[in-house]
Amino acid sequence: MRAATVVWHMLTPGDPHVNLARARTSFTAVAQRHAARTNILYEVANEPNGVSWPSIKRYAEQIIPVIRAQDPEAVVLVGARAWSSLGVSDGADETEVVDNQVNATNIVYTFHFYAASHGSG
Repeated sequence: MRAATVVWHMLTPGDPHVNLARARTSFTAVAQRHAARTNILYEVANEPNGVSWPSIKRYAEQIIPVIRAQDPEAVVLVGARAWSSLGVSDGADETEVVDNQVNATNIVYTFHFYAASHGSG
């Protein structure tokens, strides 16, 4: 199987809520266009930063229904805080996500590990 990922990138500001209206418009159009395809993944917040997990979760729970309205079985990727490091960049760990998961199915949480800044062991 081959797959493609539609990625919603953010750098500055790192809070996905800033572009919520644009994300809704974009994901509606893309999901509508590709709804019949089974190999499209949607990443709703790539490397959010400077924002808490509860805030990212609220954003995801607003965007996922937009995608699912067009593509009910879509797989959705959700980035965690601190550049999708699950808090490792801030000295935390995955428990904040594990203990407070997005209320949706077919979800993949992304994890970005950078050996140079997160350590290699």
